[in-house]
Amino acid sequence: RRRYSVNIEFFRWIQNFVVKRADAVVVPCKFTKRMLMNWGVKDKVIRLIHNGVNNEVLPINLKDTLRSKLNLKDKLLVITVARLIPLKGIDKLIRLLPELRQDIILIIIGDGPERRNLDLISDNLGVKERVIFTGNLKRQETFDYLRIADLFVLYSDGESMPFSVLEAMVCGLPVVASKVGGISELIEDGKDGILVEPKDILTLREAICNVLQDNTLRSKLISNAYEKVKKYTLNNMSEETLRLFEDILNGSFNQV
Repeated sequence: RRRYSVNIEFFRWIQNFVVKRADAVVVPCKFTKRMLMNWGVKDKVIRLIHNGVNNEVLPINLKDTLRSKLNLKDKLLVITVARLIPLKGIDKLIRLLPELRQDIILIIIGDGPERRNLDLISDNLGVKERVIFTGNLKRQETFDYLRIADLFVLYSDGESMPFSVLEAMVCGLPVVASKVGGISELIEDGKDGILVEPKDILTLREAICNVLQDNTLRSKLISNAYEKVKKYTLNNMSEETLRLFEDILNGSFNQV
């Protein structure tokens, strides 16, 4: 088995200890459920409740105003939202920039221990002026940036059911994402998003170019994704969670 640092190994031990003794374990996708069952957690204590987002956060016509304020009016904006750690693959997006058209700007929302390294990569590749690090933003500020972007990309090596993808879909953004974890349960490739294998940089480049250049494809992905995300709401998530509590209290949960 792969070994991690002492802190991570200790955290994994606590995590494993807790979930194996819990009366109920909530997971956001089937991928996480399978992972827990591989740890030895029994199927009957696991409840699948999808993540939910505020589907009233609708895309609005702020592009010209916000883009002008940021001096990005005539640019194509590719955006990602993630913690800046190696797992998230942000370095791969930056390394790809020299191969993409010069009017593409990469906006990176989030912070983390990789920030300095990512700064150095962008500087060494000569694309520093095409990369915007916003740091951590308040929720509404994140939505503002999502609204002005042209494409959302999450090229991570591992995910469960990321809120960032759901929020991008709600904001009317086409999504290109790695085919990992719960993302492949959320996105149907070619219908409401584009899925790319996490090590396939060539296909990632093609996907980004195709979505930015093909307006028909963009419109299809945006429309289908917006319809799909309607069922991933905060209300649905809250109701399912409340139903779980009720089932536990009345003794009907975990009776299989």
